[in-house]
Amino acid sequence: MQTRWLEAPHHYESLAVSLRAILACHGLSRPYEEIVAVLGLGMATVAVPDDELGWWCTYARDAALLEVATRYGLQLRELHPPQAAMGLARSPGYARHFQDSYLPLIRRALEHGQRVLTWRGWPPPRERLWGVLVEQAGGMLLGHTLWHRASPLPLIGPAHQAYIIEDFARPTTDWTPAQQFKTAVHATCSMWRGPWPVDGGLLTGSAAYDAWCEALAHPPARPASGRSLGWQHSQAIRVHTAARTALATWLRSIGGKLGGRDVELAARWAAACDQVVETLATCETAEDAEETFRAAGGACEVCEALRRAREIEARVIEQLDPDA
Repeated sequence: MQTRWLEAPHHYESLAVSLRAILACHGLSRPYEEIVAVLGLGMATVAVPDDELGWWCTYARDAALLEVATRYGLQLRELHPPQAAMGLARSPGYARHFQDSYLPLIRRALEHGQRVLTWRGWPPPRERLWGVLVEQAGGMLLGHTLWHRASPLPLIGPAHQAYIIEDFARPTTDWTPAQQFKTAVHATCSMWRGPWPVDGGLLTGSAAYDAWCEALAHPPARPASGRSLGWQHSQAIRVHTAARTALATWLRSIGGKLGGRDVELAARWAAACDQVVETLATCETAEDAEETFRAAGGACEVCEALRRAREIEARVIEQLDPDA
């Protein structure tokens, strides 16, 4: 079964792109924006204070994956729960554990023509991304992830998360826009209010925004990755604003297919996404971010913009789930 890897320059959510490719292999074509929305990633804000700011946006992308995959007709088997992935980068014995416990299962799945969703282990600069393994060759596991023009890449390190795609059965009933909207609302509110189905020092929603400001106010003297604060902040902003643009696009595409209160709610939600993008869009390149941080009071201005974005999204959450 040939892989149909579909990627655009503004597609930063590697799990959404990977899931979309798997669905396309089974003849199910779904928009990237829809997948971002129903996974709860359109308004996700995640912080992992033990890691560097630039990579926070790669954590917890699979919080709603099992439910969403089922609605699309995919049967997934997780090799271990999401909670087990936290802190593995600091576990010296995990690479051997991956080779002994998980690698044989992944190889067996590939031998049976099953694909495998994996997080981490890809060649730099993709080492924190999701991808999909599709085959073995020369003792290597090969697959696809972002930024390689759909060409196969080897998995060169231990994956921290892995889901085997065991089966696909085309849904017998449509997953209507109204039902998808409900799924997106639930996933978004679960992310914001927490705890999302992960733990181990991970913050979401308002607390994640606060942690972002704290990371800008007190950056490490020497980041382990060697990436500057401006680079890290600009990467976080690009992913953050692209997700909200994707969500707004999807909300407007389904607005006319909703009913009752949801019509107005979708319109307000999309407008709020636009506001957040406009509020944060000044630091989308590393050069712009570095220039901002060099200016007197620049970091304070950035933090104030983050706080405005936080308040915009907090109001959205209150409208989406007023009884919580």
